[in-house]
Amino acid sequence: MTLLFLSDIPWFGLHQRPQQLASRFAKRWPVLWIEPATLSRKINFTPRQIQPNLHILSLPQFPHNARHRLVRVLSALLSRIPFLRSILLRIQLFLLQRAIALLDGKYSGLALTRNEIGFFIQNFQLIGLVKYFHPTVVAFDYIDDAFGFVKFPQYVHEDWLNTIQRADVISATSPTLQRNIQKAHAVNVHLVSNGVEYEFFASSRETRRPPDLPPADTPIIGYVGSVYAWFDFDLMENLLKRMPDLQFVVVGHDHPGVRNRLNALSRHSNFFFLGYKPYDQVPFYLNHFDVGIIPFAKSMLTAAVNPVKLYEYSAAGVPTVATNFSDDLLVYNKIIFISGTTNEFIENLHRALRKSRDKKFVSSLRHFAQKHDWDTRAHALAKLMERAKVKRKT
Repeated sequence: MTLLFLSDIPWFGLHQRPQQLASRFAKRWPVLWIEPATLSRKINFTPRQIQPNLHILSLPQFPHNARHRLVRVLSALLSRIPFLRSILLRIQLFLLQRAIALLDGKYSGLALTRNEIGFFIQNFQLIGLVKYFHPTVVAFDYIDDAFGFVKFPQYVHEDWLNTIQRADVISATSPTLQRNIQKAHAVNVHLVSNGVEYEFFASSRETRRPPDLPPADTPIIGYVGSVYAWFDFDLMENLLKRMPDLQFVVVGHDHPGVRNRLNALSRHSNFFFLGYKPYDQVPFYLNHFDVGIIPFAKSMLTAAVNPVKLYEYSAAGVPTVATNFSDDLLVYNKIIFISGTTNEFIENLHRALRKSRDKKFVSSLRHFAQKHDWDTRAHALAKLMERAKVKRKT
């Protein structure tokens, strides 16, 4: 079987669940990673090999999640025209079929022309492509509440429902997402949470101190991840004012819509926004954090989040303090400090700083993270797909 991995993020971006799973699936099957074409990144309309057994392909798509508001508005207006959606689907299908033909000619062992194709879908807006194939398995991996990001046109909701109905296997990263699917359609949904590349974050290799970190003479409270509207800027403002003896470091992409808020925080001498860092550099920063934070505002989107950073902080032996942005966090209450108010967050930061020096507690964090290694997650999903393949044949 060749696996068509329909991703809603580009390969060369934040290295998270999609890339982790695809890399591991490629050790079992040939994988064609299919991502939305975006003007800000290199577009690959012909397949490009990036790892052994793994190629990437770009397909045009209505950019409903574009960073700029005007692009999102135009996308919503144009995509409401059925004729334009039909033309776009034909272009997508042409590019995909051509890519399959090219790969089948280059790698005769891929068996693409013999319909031995499976779909692993995270980008359900590409579900229209599935009907043109005879897949051996269709898996839907629901990793975020897509409808919490932007307001989608109605047809996107229909794509989501269509994906649920077509899937042989459905997985979700959080209990909230699991319930959301089951409310829409009575179906079995497997809970497969996020994870961590454990050895990569926990290994004892050289831990050089990045030069853009603040001085080592005061504790560092760190955040690694995207800085978007779900980041609780009001909370951070209060922390900076009330805890001047701590250094707060933020590492990650920022959205254009929040730059004014970030600039306001940067006026504090104990706030350091370091911007995006490549995935292979992230452990160097975590190894110098005393506490990791997840300061999310509560919303429809964050209520369904299973944060990758929780597992990465834990693998690095860094205690986590979080807002109570999701009821799903309660299952982790033995290894995470959950805060309902600013005062509680401050109290928990002090508790976490003390725990960061507790070898037994740090060991429990690492043990928790090790149980959630991406190898385990990928193996569980692969087994579900293999069982579904067998069921289809019988």
